[in-house]
Amino acid sequence: MSQKSGEIYFMREREFLEDGFTRLVKVGLVNESKTRDSYVRRKDHQTGNPRRLVISNDLIVKTHSVSRVESQLHKRFATKWIHGEWFKFDNDQELISAVSLARELSEEMAVFQPIFERYEELQKTPHVVDTTVVPSPKAVEIAKTRKISKWKMNQCDEMLKTIVDQFWVVSDSEVDLDGVVEIVIRSQTRKFEKEDFKKDWPDLYKKYTQINSTLRSSFRIGVGATKPDDDSETSTNEFIVELNKIQAEIDEIPVPNSARLLIKPYQKLLGLKAQVEWDYDYSQAQLGIECDTNYRLEGLGTWRREWKDETSPVDQSTLKTEQKNIYDRYQSKKPDRQIMFYNGQQVKKGTREVPEFADS
Repeated sequence: MSQKSGEIYFMREREFLEDGFTRLVKVGLVNESKTRDSYVRRKDHQTGNPRRLVISNDLIVKTHSVSRVESQLHKRFATKWIHGEWFKFDNDQELISAVSLARELSEEMAVFQPIFERYEELQKTPHVVDTTVVPSPKAVEIAKTRKISKWKMNQCDEMLKTIVDQFWVVSDSEVDLDGVVEIVIRSQTRKFEKEDFKKDWPDLYKKYTQINSTLRSSFRIGVGATKPDDDSETSTNEFIVELNKIQAEIDEIPVPNSARLLIKPYQKLLGLKAQVEWDYDYSQAQLGIECDTNYRLEGLGTWRREWKDETSPVDQSTLKTEQKNIYDRYQSKKPDRQIMFYNGQQVKKGTREVPEFADS
């Protein structure tokens, strides 16, 4: 993710002929620039909006890695989401709390930023072969944090998948999901059968491909997903309690007739998972720095970074121009797929082939 600095803004709406603000707030970003800031963005968004858009300095938060911070805010405020980057805060105190959270994340990112930057540098640096470093006690604790965070993320993903599966059930029953999730039927382009072409025409395959050297990274430090042995671990206990509350909420929703009610637990899970991802990403970067250019952190795992010769995809455009008959012979149509979107983004596990009974 981009490490660019910038501003997070909380843009409010005021009726032109009335006092007071609406409850809608746009939570967006602007990358650091000499010519653009949050006030310039307000002018951009004012066009076409029938209400007066308002920004003030107390609703602007400067931060490193502005894209990462904005993404966190959007997920943590998922239960307040209305459309795009617009959220509905029920009262001024909720908005104040949201801005306060943005400032907290900005302060944390000021600490995280050099760690993430160094980690990105190391990702582009091949490891020194057969080198092992003894981890510090801090690294051992960080590896434990990463494993626990991974376990928490998996728990969220499993529950999110059950909701996505329920959305598919609702979609198949033709209950209206408009305003909840969007399901789009995407016609698939033709697929080029590369392996068959390679087997039948090895010389042509060599002609229309090339060997590229690519730096490949495989991070295997502190891998796995571990639930803590110590049940008194406070943050994990709080996580489990929250997860159980969401599961109970899901269990009480009759599907398909009340499918719209599923969006609230779905949003809560997005927010819960986002908090865990914040810790997970930072712990991975910290472990990467502990490993540095070495191959192995003793007892914790390995971080392989090495150049690999890889064959490029077949240059289909040139092949089609020069050998059209052969090219056409290796075309096959991929089945159409249904893609599920929430807030304009594709849902994880939210894709499947179009069922035979679906109208494509």
